[in-house]
Amino acid sequence: MPSVLFVSNVERGHPLLRSQGIPLVDRLSREGWRVGFLSIENRETLSSTEDDRIRKLFGDRVALYPVRMDRWMWLRGWVRKILWGTLGALQVQRQHRYRILHARSFEPAVMAWLATMFYGGKWIYDTRNFFWEEKVELGRIGRNIFTRMGFAFDRYLVRKADTVIAVTEAARFEYAKQIGGGSLASRRQSPSPRRHSHESGNLDRADRLSVIHNNYDPQRFTIDAAARSSRRMELGINDRHVLIYSGSLIKWHRFEDMATFCNQFQTKDTSGYTLWCSYEWNEETERWAKTLLTGDYRLLRLAPAEVCPTLQAADAGLMFLTLTKSRTTTIPIKFAEYLACGMPVVVNQGIGDSEEIVRRYRVGVVVQDMTDDGMDRAVDELLELLSDPDVKERAVEAARREFHLDKAIEKYRHCYQKLAST
Repeated sequence: MPSVLFVSNVERGHPLLRSQGIPLVDRLSREGWRVGFLSIENRETLSSTEDDRIRKLFGDRVALYPVRMDRWMWLRGWVRKILWGTLGALQVQRQHRYRILHARSFEPAVMAWLATMFYGGKWIYDTRNFFWEEKVELGRIGRNIFTRMGFAFDRYLVRKADTVIAVTEAARFEYAKQIGGGSLASRRQSPSPRRHSHESGNLDRADRLSVIHNNYDPQRFTIDAAARSSRRMELGINDRHVLIYSGSLIKWHRFEDMATFCNQFQTKDTSGYTLWCSYEWNEETERWAKTLLTGDYRLLRLAPAEVCPTLQAADAGLMFLTLTKSRTTTIPIKFAEYLACGMPVVVNQGIGDSEEIVRRYRVGVVVQDMTDDGMDRAVDELLELLSDPDVKERAVEAARREFHLDKAIEKYRHCYQKLAST
């Protein structure tokens, strides 16, 4: 079995890694692969309950390489991650010479590129997002010469990686253009990069691109009638149609539009209720909710273990995204989790793969426009869908086909084996 070093830009106990990284590393190690895990940590994360649980899970099957980031606090967080992470990756690769470095997002890609350049090995750029576009869209950095250099360097890493993994077909299309995949980039609807690679003379380039969606953990996210009944009784929402939003409060989630949809839903359905779930509610967001929401609702601050039972208590999920490059080329993990819990999802038009999946499996509603008429039509469609006895089964099937953990791990394993054989 080849050896793999998984390189993360967050701590091992981070919620995203619970579904996107930890199960992969655990599964590979149980199958006999030599696996290492490099993560960015500090004093608090290394002593957390979640980190202790992960270390016990891995036992001595996984070599852990925590990179402490307590120093140089005056630098931007992502700059410190790259500096300290690169030093850590260089040291690990010099001593242990992993065959494959799996870099999850931009900062680990820099670390893996440099480590393999000095000490050998193949590396995977598991992009997950458009790093620089996100920073600009969130207002964390401006558009200047430094940003343009960052965009250029990211394109360089995409071209240098031995394998590039995109999270959606829309992202794959963008990376194909950067790599120079000829007809691969011009024929966006092709389901497989291999199909048209012979037309362009760029077989080796096209073959380096794969699509692996964000996955969900089927042991945590599923339909559980007993858990649903218990949680609904606890929240006092029996016999109500419940909409739910679960996730962060970052501005690209279009909360004003989701609030408008919920208000119109509750106008037409007097049993309507909305749950707004996040780990970061504060006084400002509570004032926002009071201003925008006119129907019955509740704000919930959830620990990771409480997310699944609360999703099971709802009837439909909400996911409105801004129509920017970083959002239309990704699928938030909440989308897969909604479906896995048997819920149809309400999305806005133009958001790429998520919209296509909703339409293909008939597992939700696409809001065509944000006018009153557009919202009314979408509310009517949702009420009709909630009366469909088969919608839960279709939602679970869509999640299983598109986002199941086993499916993602099999695709990653194929990427590893392909690189190890070259």
